[in-house]
Amino acid sequence: DKDKYQVVPCDTNKLKLLCPTLSSYLKSRNLFDRWARTAFIKLPPRGNHLPHIDNPNMPDRTWAMNIPIKNCEESYTMFYSTTPKIMAKKRNNNIHGDIVKKFDFYPDEITEIGKVKTDTPYYCNVSVIHSGRNTTDKERLLLSLRFEPDIEDIVYDHHNRTSQKENQAAS
Repeated sequence: DKDKYQVVPCDTNKLKLLCPTLSSYLKSRNLFDRWARTAFIKLPPRGNHLPHIDNPNMPDRTWAMNIPIKNCEESYTMFYSTTPKIMAKKRNNNIHGDIVKKFDFYPDEITEIGKVKTDTPYYCNVSVIHSGRNTTDKERLLLSLRFEPDIEDIVYDHHNRTSQKENQAAS
């Protein structure tokens, strides 16, 4: 359905062969051997999707790398906070401890705390409440990569190196 937010899984092993530039980049960042799953994320024109947390029962799956593919210039990943009471309610609703793909949140349960423009590749902490927003009249398409084991060590190393360069430039 073209009018809905969609996550379309794709064959990661095929992409590793068909996308040599991406594979080379991931190898240079020590990410290639951790690249485990891939999906296209589609947002319809002027579309949003419900704020959510991915894999809430799997704290070892916190990071994704999102890569813009098509019409991402005026598209955003939004981030939100909620109260401990609402978060506890979400967790308590899963009384059997089932593995769930995501917890959804409604507008009255959250407060927007930031956003990232999706026009360049970026790491996304999917254990924080987030959603997509497409402000254009065209369908937006991202490629989202997931890693096993998780890449928290690499993300924080990248962040620390970037911060050091910014501090040196400011001195």
